[in-house]
Amino acid sequence: KPFGISSFLSSTDRVPEGFSIMAEKTVHRIVILGAGYAGLLSALRLANQTRRANVEITLINAIATFTERIRLHQVIVGQKLKQHPIEKILKGTGIQFVQAKVTAIAPDSHSLTLQAADGERTLSYDTLVYALGSRTNTALISGAADYAVTLDAPMTWTDRLKTIAERGGKIVVIGGGLTGLEAASEIAETYPTANVH
Repeated sequence: KPFGISSFLSSTDRVPEGFSIMAEKTVHRIVILGAGYAGLLSALRLANQTRRANVEITLINAIATFTERIRLHQVIVGQKLKQHPIEKILKGTGIQFVQAKVTAIAPDSHSLTLQAADGERTLSYDTLVYALGSRTNTALISGAADYAVTLDAPMTWTDRLKTIAERGGKIVVIGGGLTGLEAASEIAETYPTANVH
């Protein structure tokens, strides 16, 4: 399992109160959007707690692999991380995986429009879990869109960061949380000639 996934799974996990699908005779369709930590863990926990119920769980994600966001600071300095195919993680759980982008949600009709490699399709649901995650908004700070490196797509910045570091350039990490500390440490350790702040 990817880092952190197995530690969150437990036989003591409970379906939230009010989530009364156990006695239904018709199939209750649960669709989860996003296979990051929140979406993947939601799917695995629901599958574990509803295995005796008449429930169908579908997990939708735009890419076929699980992204370990807590390790993206390693990717930005050029490290290769182990790939975690989502279908492999879900094997034996009964969860159906669909690789597609969600282009529309219609709450009134309980349906989604998906764009997959083989074209557009519609998917209906009874319960929808929205776990599409977040992205850094560089538009909030003047100049950030042009000069800031974000961890949303670290592979696109690896070469640029290396060039700045090798010429002894200044690299400023904004944010003193765990991600900021890990990023600053990783950059300083990988590129000792860089001026990291």
